[in-house]
Amino acid sequence: AAGADPFASSNDVEVNLLMDSAPGGGSGDDGNKAENKGSDDKAKVTWNPLVFLKNRLEPYFDVDTDDIVQRTLQAIVKGYKGKFTEFTADKPDLYGPFWIATTLIVVSSASGSFAQYLSGVSKNDMDKVTASAFFFYGYVTLLPLAIWGLLIYHKKPMRLLNIVDVYGYAMSVFIPTAILCTVPNTIMRWSLILLAAAVSGLSIVMNVKQNFMEALQGKGALYLSGIAAIHLGLAIGLKFYFFLY
Repeated sequence: AAGADPFASSNDVEVNLLMDSAPGGGSGDDGNKAENKGSDDKAKVTWNPLVFLKNRLEPYFDVDTDDIVQRTLQAIVKGYKGKFTEFTADKPDLYGPFWIATTLIVVSSASGSFAQYLSGVSKNDMDKVTASAFFFYGYVTLLPLAIWGLLIYHKKPMRLLNIVDVYGYAMSVFIPTAILCTVPNTIMRWSLILLAAAVSGLSIVMNVKQNFMEALQGKGALYLSGIAAIHLGLAIGLKFYFFLY
């Protein structure tokens, strides 16, 4: 039927007993044979991996526009307080980081091409979309995974979803930055990029600081500096790749 859930089939485990009795039942010897073969009945269990993934991931996409806005403001405007993980502790999500990374891919590619056009440079930059996909999706997944693994190794773990949220929502500041960087002014572009890097980088560092300092003590500051340096490198890479002209 139209509008039916494509995952509805096999949503529950289906068990079918293979009975040898004739349709409508049996009596006498046939009935006894059916009872004696009860131990030989076979159960057929069907399992749909799509249903499993849907059921597992669905709660992490159950957020609305107000949730996204509030979390974005918490990460950017109040990120320096280091309270973002507490703000999302009860209901971390994947939708926000995925939406922000996807928006960044589109906006940075389009803005970079438009900035190139305004600078009078004629060049086919269709590969910008592919490169930016690796750029942003990789950053909001690989770095959180690395931090998560490191903290587990040092026995001060953070929930992986919380780290992904920290990175994903902190990156939202680069969306307006990419749009404003279409202005053909090098000083303005560098100022915007470095400001965005400072705001988002501070949010990331402050929200993982406690776990790093408890796990690594004296070396915690060194690791946090490394995280900040990698983030600055991302911002500089954004400037040179998308807004070089």
